[in-house]
Amino acid sequence: MIYQNLRRRIDYLLAPDASRKKRELRMKIDLFRPGCKYRDEYAEEIAYMKARDSITMFPYAFRERYRELAIEVRWDEEKELFYVLHDGRRLYYPSDMSEDTVRNMYRAIRLEQDMESPHRYFSEGFEFKNNGIFCDVGCAEANLALEVADRAKAVLLFEASKRWLPALEATFAPYGDKVHIINQYAGNEVNDEVTTIDHELKRRGLEGEVYIKIDAEGSEEKILDGAKDTLKERKVNGAVCTYHRQEDAQKFEKRFTDMGFQTEFSRGWCIYIQSKELEPPYFRKGLIRVSNF
Repeated sequence: MIYQNLRRRIDYLLAPDASRKKRELRMKIDLFRPGCKYRDEYAEEIAYMKARDSITMFPYAFRERYRELAIEVRWDEEKELFYVLHDGRRLYYPSDMSEDTVRNMYRAIRLEQDMESPHRYFSEGFEFKNNGIFCDVGCAEANLALEVADRAKAVLLFEASKRWLPALEATFAPYGDKVHIINQYAGNEVNDEVTTIDHELKRRGLEGEVYIKIDAEGSEEKILDGAKDTLKERKVNGAVCTYHRQEDAQKFEKRFTDMGFQTEFSRGWCIYIQSKELEPPYFRKGLIRVSNF
């Protein structure tokens, strides 16, 4: 009865809006109560979060390794930008970011790409192939693209926010014309604000194998629609985020298997607290890796 009263209260509180704080409170009540029906399926994840009394995107102990990870942030006086050394190369950040913000953001991407992370893009059999074309959609600082740039035939960086342009230009200046920074949204049409993977590859005359990485805040399906020729006609592998929308994991798995791709999901689960569409049991697969060769 106490739980039912609490749940009714939370449902009432959630009605006017869907703030993160209220969503998190509702999830705590659902997942931490003794009679939680998801306890067996998500025992490790629930136990981790309950012990810390918090809901977190990556509910696993590996994340503790990054809480105090030392990150050296350096200042480029000429470019007037902060940067970190990523695999020995300069990875720049926007001019409006403080040193602490850069440190925290870089710590977060290191956490995301941990071997145990549900957000890790590469795995055995689903890596970037040497001399291929790397398409990074929703690249932000483009850490993954920087890791493969030396081995790539070409790199296409899709980033719609102008805020990131000076940082991306600084990071990839050593690669000259090999790296193409596309300051448009990726989608399923071509206009002044939106372009497609198919269009950008064709207009540059870029032939060969392609790796596609998509992390686009819920626009992944449209972006895949805009890459239909590439997916049909070329050797392609890559990784597509599935945690932004409730049904994306199931939908994308069917889409790729119907096209003859091998698929695998990243390990573990995510809880995307920012989503206003979260439904019990709240856990979503982080990303799907795909390959047709």
